[in-house]
Amino acid sequence: MKTMIHSMKSSVYPTRKMSIDSYENEKEIDSKLPLPKGNSPYALAKRAEYIEKDLELAKHYYKLAIKHRDRGESAIKDIASILHQEGQTKEACDFLSEHKKIFRDHRKFANLYESLQKQIIPSENCLKRILKLAPLSDFENIDSIKSMFKNSSRILEVVFHYYNGQRAGFLMFSSHSSARKTLEGMLNWENCKVDWVSAEDLEYIKSCEFWTFALDTLGPTLLKCMSTDEKTAKHLIGNDLFCELSDN
Repeated sequence: MKTMIHSMKSSVYPTRKMSIDSYENEKEIDSKLPLPKGNSPYALAKRAEYIEKDLELAKHYYKLAIKHRDRGESAIKDIASILHQEGQTKEACDFLSEHKKIFRDHRKFANLYESLQKQIIPSENCLKRILKLAPLSDFENIDSIKSMFKNSSRILEVVFHYYNGQRAGFLMFSSHSSARKTLEGMLNWENCKVDWVSAEDLEYIKSCEFWTFALDTLGPTLLKCMSTDEKTAKHLIGNDLFCELSDN
């Protein structure tokens, strides 16, 4: 009977033969890391992950730990962590979902799951690094725009374009967080509206500029789109040139 029990344990928790050097090395590492003692599935998984650096073997033992309820909740988190390290964040989320019932604290499960989910699908605004300020008068320039903020050092560039009949300023940043920190120090919110803009949005706005010049043998010709008006044209080219072109 004792022989049968020993045989069953060996088949469930296989172990590797180690050389004397490997054994001494394990003892040294084992003393530095808070690894669980013994030969339980969870203890073997931790050794495989941190000592042998064999993530596949570690996942094998972690799954055994879940099956045999040997610190199952921790084993689930550890497998999800390994999958995330391997660039399989979606698979990590799926694995968590499959074992949701094992978690006693559903709030902790939700926090872990959501933190992984955010790394798969970043929010739309997090992809945007440009702020649009509108409407702006013709007198606003780069310096006056920067003076609207307590700290403008993060602003990489300011450009101006016309869109929907309004002059707008577009502030470029290296990251969404830099833009957000600058926006938090905006001094006057009353005079203009602030919107998040992606690089694709800005390219579209550029393509929708209402007035363009085309050179031909007869001289400059002003092309007018259906959605533009005379006021916008005067803003773009100046009143004198507008009157001269209109007379022609």
